[in-house]
Amino acid sequence: MQILYNLIVPSARQSAAKPAAAIVNATARTRSVIEDLQARLTAVPPVQSRDESVDDLEQQLQAYFDRATPTSPRSKILDELRSRVIDGVVDRILAEWANPEQPAGLGPEVMERLIERVLEEFGKAAESSKSPA
Repeated sequence: MQILYNLIVPSARQSAAKPAAAIVNATARTRSVIEDLQARLTAVPPVQSRDESVDDLEQQLQAYFDRATPTSPRSKILDELRSRVIDGVVDRILAEWANPEQPAGLGPEVMERLIERVLEEFGKAAESSKSPA
């Protein structure tokens, strides 16, 4: 009966031996992983070929930007639509300015603030260009 009991419920001596072995194995695996990572960090990276000319690099850069900015028919349509909206807004503002008898609404206030901000931006740009680099 004692043998059956030991198989189901391990003795204190058996249970103490298993965690110690597990700790030893885990420590060995951890040490191995750390050593592998240290070896990777200290390894000399392969030297890149300096045979590439400036023209090759420019071609690669151009190819990258061609892929990054797709010129699909949809994007062309959106660009055209955006341009038309901007032109429409500009035409509307200019039409309001041309007809002083009609109440202008927010147009003059918007334009005044826009002009102020544009002048501020130009002032900032002028100051930054004057400061020594």
